[in-house]
Amino acid sequence: MAHLRNSHWLHPQIEGAARRRFGIHLSATVATTFAVLAIGTGLVSNSMTLAASAAALRSSDLSPQGAFLPGTPDSVVGIAPTSDDLGYRTITANSFVSGYGDGFTASEPIGNPDVVGVVGIDEASDDPGGWWEVGADGSVAPIGDSPFYGSMAGGSLNAPVVGMAATPDGAGYWLVAADGGVFSFGDAHFYGSTGAIKLNRPIVGLAPTRDGGGYWLVAADGGVFSFGDATFYGSMGGKLLNAPVVGMASSASGGYWLVAADGGVFSFGNASFFGSMAGTKLNGPIVGIAATSSGLGYWLVGTDNGVFTFGDAPFFGPTYYVP
Repeated sequence: MAHLRNSHWLHPQIEGAARRRFGIHLSATVATTFAVLAIGTGLVSNSMTLAASAAALRSSDLSPQGAFLPGTPDSVVGIAPTSDDLGYRTITANSFVSGYGDGFTASEPIGNPDVVGVVGIDEASDDPGGWWEVGADGSVAPIGDSPFYGSMAGGSLNAPVVGMAATPDGAGYWLVAADGGVFSFGDAHFYGSTGAIKLNRPIVGLAPTRDGGGYWLVAADGGVFSFGDATFYGSMGGKLLNAPVVGMASSASGGYWLVAADGGVFSFGNASFFGSMAGTKLNGPIVGIAATSSGLGYWLVGTDNGVFTFGDAPFFGPTYYVP
């Protein structure tokens, strides 16, 4: 049986070359919906209740293995929505960006497309024409009209950089390393780190507060560390997890979500639970979460470029189908 994916019908190597040359990656909106039911343990924090019948648009369960393979340079490592929530971009470990909705871009990335250490992507400003790419060595590549505020490239790191987050006005950013070391640039202020603390598991992400006056760090075991004006609302530290935590997003209403590699979502504070992918067979593990600006929804992304939407997070692609 032939397997097709719109805008992904070429051989991966040919397709990759074409995409890097032209920077074009189109997708159509898929109309498939389903109700997400939380089954089993560890899908939502004890302080929150399930949102009733949250609808999600999904793609990963339909996607054939192909251009985005887990554990390869083409493996997706992050997602970043545009400022108006009407689009998003995903990025692979070798720095290839795919844009959807108004995140579509026709510009070729100027960063090194062969750097496997790229571990994050963030929207740089209200103009959807720019973003930053960060490498495991702490290098930062500003793309489009996004400004460069500095990086850790060439600096001494005790652990690789694992994440990046922008300040609310886009005039600065933080980098976080696996040991919890935090590096601030532009108007991003340093509020503390876990760099000198012995951790049970490595840090996997950083999420800033709404006003940028603080941030949370999250570890792979679900432990959460708060700094500045970031309030601690709880964590999954010390609790049994079916899969390690891989990312974190903060809510505009106060609170945060954690996401695990199996798609399990844990909500704390005023962050409502809108659904998850836990209990669903995925072609690739989940690697990131991004919240809508309203705080009433979120996107999950997997290594195979599957995007899953919950709450008021709109779906723009990629659309996969098997004729």
